[in-house]
Amino acid sequence: MVALPSDVARSGPRAKWAFETVFKAMVTALGSGLEGNPHSPETSGMTIAALCVGGMVIARSLDDRARR
Repeated sequence: MVALPSDVARSGPRAKWAFETVFKAMVTALGSGLEGNPHSPETSGMTIAALCVGGMVIARSLDDRARR
């Protein structure tokens, strides 16, 4: 999920559909089973997915190992 977004954005509809299908499954998996969460499972899953993907993109872009 981390390495693909740039390539998928330049790809055709089939690649985008495949990426979206996997992303939706990831959001569902991350959002399920959060006991006592005040937000919907979809909102929580999307938040966690965004943090994971964004965090990895930033970590790969930094040379400072202490910040990874």
